[in-house]
Amino acid sequence: MIELVKKQIMNYEKENQSWIIEGFPRTKVQALALQKIGIIPDKFILLDVKRPTSVTKVKNNLIQAGTTHYGPALDEISAQAVDEYELHAKGVKAAFNGFIYEYNAADKAQNDVANDLARMLRIRYRSNAPRRPPRVILLGPPGSGRSTQAATVANRYGLVHLCTRTLLKQEIKRNPDIGKLISQCLDNGDMVPDTIVISLIEQRLKQSDCRVNGWILDGFPQTEA
Repeated sequence: MIELVKKQIMNYEKENQSWIIEGFPRTKVQALALQKIGIIPDKFILLDVKRPTSVTKVKNNLIQAGTTHYGPALDEISAQAVDEYELHAKGVKAAFNGFIYEYNAADKAQNDVANDLARMLRIRYRSNAPRRPPRVILLGPPGSGRSTQAATVANRYGLVHLCTRTLLKQEIKRNPDIGKLISQCLDNGDMVPDTIVISLIEQRLKQSDCRVNGWILDGFPQTEA
C-alpha cells in the first residue's frame, strides 16, 4: 500500500497538482515511509473523539454491513478495532511528533468542525507561487466524522473524493466471486485483502478526473503492507 500511495503522490508532485490524503498514514511504518520519500503536507490534522463514540460507530458500521455477530461478541470485535486504531495512532504521532495538530471534535456539530478546518486550511502562498488547494493529511478514529469532513474539504477545493467502502460495494455487485470474499470480510469486521483493495484504488486513481483535479482518499490504507 505504501508503494501505491508513494507512486500516486509523486506523479501529482511532478504535475504540480494538489492532493489530500484522508486516513493515511495509519501506522508508524507508513508514517516513516511518508517522511522517507520527502512528502511534507501543509497540514497534518488528527480528529479526536471520545472512545465510546468510536466503539459505537464501529458497531453501527458492522450492523449496517449485515454482521452475524451480536451482543458481547459484537462489543468485543468493535472494541478490538478501536484498540488497534489507538495503538497505531500512537506510532504515527511519535513519527510526526510536534507536527500533528490534534483537533478535539468530541460533541461538536459537523458544521462547526468544517468551519474550524476551513480556517486551519487557509494556507499563505508566496506571491510568485501558483495557487492550488492545500496538501492535507486527515486522520481520525471511527465516529470522528473524518469521511464527512474529507468530503467537505474535497468539495471546497475541487478534489475527487474516493471512498474505499464505496469501491468495495461496487465490486461486490460487479464481480460476484470476489464479492463473496469482500462481503465476508466486511461482515466479520476484517480487513479486505490488500490485493483486492489496491487493485480497485489503482484503477480508480488512473481515471481522468483524479489525474486532472487531484483526489482525497477515504479509508485507505489501513495496514503496514
